[in-house]
Amino acid sequence: MLKKLLSYVFVWALLLEISSGCNSDNGKTQNNPASGSAATNGTPVVKQAPVVVIEQMKFTPDTLAIQPGDTVTFINKDIVPHDITEVNGGQHSGKLDPGTSWRFVPQKNLDYFCSIHMVMKGSIRVHR
Repeated sequence: MLKKLLSYVFVWALLLEISSGCNSDNGKTQNNPASGSAATNGTPVVKQAPVVVIEQMKFTPDTLAIQPGDTVTFINKDIVPHDITEVNGGQHSGKLDPGTSWRFVPQKNLDYFCSIHMVMKGSIRVHR
Protein backbone atom coordinates (compact mmCIF):
# COMPACT_ATOMS: atom_id res chain seq x y z
CA MET A 1 0.00 0.00 0.00
CA LEU A 2 2.85 2.37 0.86
CA LYS A 3 4.60 1.59 -2.44
CA LYS A 4 1.42 2.41 -4.35
CA LEU A 5 0.95 5.67 -2.44
CA LEU A 6 4.57 6.65 -3.06
CA SER A 7 4.22 5.87 -6.76
CA TYR A 8 1.15 8.14 -6.94
CA VAL A 9 3.05 10.90 -5.17
CA PHE A 10 5.99 10.52 -7.57
CA VAL A 11 3.77 10.59 -10.67
CA TRP A 12 1.86 13.58 -9.34
CA ALA A 13 5.10 15.44 -8.60
CA LEU A 14 6.40 14.61 -12.07
CA LEU A 15 3.20 15.83 -13.74
CA LEU A 16 3.25 18.96 -11.60
CA GLU A 17 6.84 19.67 -12.64
CA ILE A 18 6.05 19.10 -16.31
CA SER A 19 2.89 21.20 -16.23
CA SER A 20 4.55 24.05 -14.33
CA GLY A 21 6.79 24.64 -17.33
CA CYS A 22 3.70 25.05 -19.54
CA ASN A 23 1.82 27.46 -17.30
CA SER A 24 1.88 31.20 -17.83
CA ASP A 25 -0.47 32.41 -15.10
CA ASN A 26 0.36 30.80 -11.76
CA GLY A 27 -1.02 27.37 -12.63
CA LYS A 28 -4.53 28.46 -13.47
CA THR A 29 -4.30 27.87 -17.23
CA GLN A 30 -2.28 25.31 -19.11
CA ASN A 31 -1.39 26.57 -22.57
CA ASN A 32 -0.60 24.11 -25.31
CA PRO A 33 1.45 25.68 -28.10
CA ALA A 34 0.80 24.52 -31.63
CA SER A 35 3.01 21.68 -32.76
CA GLY A 36 5.85 22.65 -35.01
CA SER A 37 6.23 26.20 -33.73
CA ALA A 38 9.70 27.35 -32.80
CA ALA A 39 10.82 28.59 -29.39
CA THR A 40 12.79 31.83 -29.21
CA ASN A 41 16.08 29.91 -29.13
CA GLY A 42 15.26 28.05 -32.37
CA THR A 43 14.45 24.76 -30.65
CA PRO A 44 11.17 23.18 -31.84
CA VAL A 45 8.40 23.23 -29.25
CA VAL A 46 6.92 19.83 -28.48
CA LYS A 47 3.17 19.98 -28.02
CA GLN A 48 2.12 18.88 -24.54
CA ALA A 49 -0.97 16.70 -24.24
CA PRO A 50 -3.67 18.58 -22.30
CA VAL A 51 -4.14 16.86 -18.93
CA VAL A 52 -6.36 17.71 -15.98
CA VAL A 53 -5.38 16.00 -12.73
CA ILE A 54 -8.08 15.35 -10.15
CA GLU A 55 -6.55 15.38 -6.69
CA GLN A 56 -7.33 16.74 -3.22
CA MET A 57 -10.90 17.49 -4.28
CA LYS A 58 -9.96 19.83 -7.14
CA PHE A 59 -9.24 19.92 -10.86
CA THR A 60 -5.71 21.07 -11.77
CA PRO A 61 -5.52 23.22 -13.77
CA ASP A 62 -9.00 24.54 -13.12
CA THR A 63 -8.97 26.37 -16.48
CA LEU A 64 -7.41 24.64 -19.47
CA ALA A 65 -6.64 26.40 -22.78
CA ILE A 66 -6.49 24.07 -25.78
CA GLN A 67 -6.43 24.13 -29.57
CA PRO A 68 -9.28 22.72 -31.71
CA GLY A 69 -8.96 18.95 -32.03
CA ASP A 70 -6.92 18.47 -28.84
CA THR A 71 -7.80 15.42 -26.75
CA VAL A 72 -8.12 16.28 -23.05
CA THR A 73 -7.29 13.58 -20.51
CA PHE A 74 -8.68 13.69 -16.97
CA ILE A 75 -6.71 11.55 -14.47
CA ASN A 76 -8.21 10.75 -11.07
CA LYS A 77 -5.32 10.71 -8.59
CA ASP A 78 -7.58 11.30 -5.62
CA ILE A 79 -8.53 8.66 -3.07
CA VAL A 80 -12.25 8.85 -3.90
CA PRO A 81 -14.30 8.55 -7.13
CA HIS A 82 -15.13 11.67 -9.16
CA ASP A 83 -16.77 12.47 -12.48
CA ILE A 84 -16.72 15.22 -15.08
CA THR A 85 -20.13 16.68 -15.95
CA GLU A 86 -20.61 19.54 -18.40
CA VAL A 87 -22.68 22.36 -16.90
CA ASN A 88 -24.94 22.51 -19.97
CA GLY A 89 -25.53 18.76 -19.95
CA GLY A 90 -23.31 17.75 -22.89
CA GLN A 91 -20.36 15.63 -21.80
CA HIS A 92 -20.37 13.23 -18.84
CA SER A 93 -17.52 10.91 -17.97
CA GLY A 94 -19.35 8.51 -15.73
CA LYS A 95 -17.72 7.60 -12.41
CA LEU A 96 -13.91 7.70 -12.41
CA ASP A 97 -12.51 5.51 -9.67
CA PRO A 98 -9.11 6.38 -8.18
CA GLY A 99 -6.33 5.62 -10.65
CA THR A 100 -8.55 5.77 -13.75
CA SER A 101 -8.75 8.32 -16.55
CA TRP A 102 -11.15 9.63 -19.19
CA ARG A 103 -10.47 11.31 -22.53
CA PHE A 104 -12.54 13.40 -24.90
CA VAL A 105 -12.15 16.05 -27.61
CA PRO A 106 -13.97 19.27 -26.66
CA GLN A 107 -15.64 20.95 -29.63
CA LYS A 108 -16.36 24.25 -27.84
CA ASN A 109 -15.69 26.19 -24.64
CA LEU A 110 -17.29 24.46 -21.70
CA ASP A 111 -17.63 24.59 -17.94
CA TYR A 112 -17.72 21.39 -15.92
CA PHE A 113 -18.05 20.13 -12.36
CA CYS A 114 -17.96 16.92 -10.35
CA SER A 115 -21.56 15.86 -9.72
CA ILE A 116 -20.39 13.77 -6.75
CA HIS A 117 -18.63 16.75 -5.13
CA MET A 118 -20.41 19.87 -6.38
CA VAL A 119 -17.72 22.30 -5.12
CA MET A 120 -15.26 20.97 -7.72
CA LYS A 121 -15.42 23.08 -10.88
CA GLY A 122 -13.35 23.75 -13.98
CA SER A 123 -13.46 25.02 -17.54
CA ILE A 124 -11.95 24.33 -20.94
CA ARG A 125 -11.34 27.12 -23.45
CA VAL A 126 -10.91 26.15 -27.10
CA HIS A 127 -8.79 28.83 -28.83
CA ARG A 128 -9.52 29.08 -32.52
